[in-house]
Amino acid sequence: MGDVDPKSLPGEDAKPLPADARVRWEAFADAVGEFPAAIGDPEAFGAAWEAMHQNGRGLDPRQFIDALEIPEDAVEYADALRGILVRIPDGWGRWISCGRGWYPLLAQLDAELATLLPTYRVYQVKEKFAGLRFYWHAGERVVNPDDPEPAALGTDASAAEEACSVAEHEAWQRRLDGYLETPEGKARDKDLDRRIELAERLVERAASRADETCERCSEPGECCQRATSAWYKTLCVACADTMGYVPVPDDDDDD
Repeated sequence: MGDVDPKSLPGEDAKPLPADARVRWEAFADAVGEFPAAIGDPEAFGAAWEAMHQNGRGLDPRQFIDALEIPEDAVEYADALRGILVRIPDGWGRWISCGRGWYPLLAQLDAELATLLPTYRVYQVKEKFAGLRFYWHAGERVVNPDDPEPAALGTDASAAEEACSVAEHEAWQRRLDGYLETPEGKARDKDLDRRIELAERLVERAASRADETCERCSEPGECCQRATSAWYKTLCVACADTMGYVPVPDDDDDD
């Protein structure tokens, strides 16, 4: 994958969104949130549109997406969650979209994956349909340590430089294909496959544990549905009651 740099993590230098920019983005989000209530009222809709236009003027989406968004409720898990966020490449959004109850699961998963694949990448961490979604990539591939990949060109490269670079990479790829057929290359490729397989099992285990863990408080939970809509979350009895959710009946209950 083109964004994989085996020497560093993509978000190592990422910083939180500056306070003034955060205020402007929050104002913009509030303005966008006014639209549903304004539907059907031309005057209110026009006001909401103008507020969104004014608050959104000059905002840099890239600054928002690439900022390091450690959840305010992370507390003792802040360092662990930061360790996940810095693995997210630019352009994907460095935030975690799930409740605090799953932070311990994520912290443990990251520590285990980092042991197997030190430069693994993350693309999204979120709750969806009451389940944990953890989208990731191994972040490494087998190459000949004595024949590193040619450096990528900058954006200002000439056509002649680009053509030369393509030829160099094609030649390097042919050498790499040959290396992967050697005993050393095959052994390293097999080892990487083994570590990726173990990592996949760890991600599956974390997702399974999330299915039985309250997303809000970490206590044992189950899939629940908001009583007034089709929103689902994994919650314990107490949190479900507080948030207006009810347990989803098991299919076996209808037998």
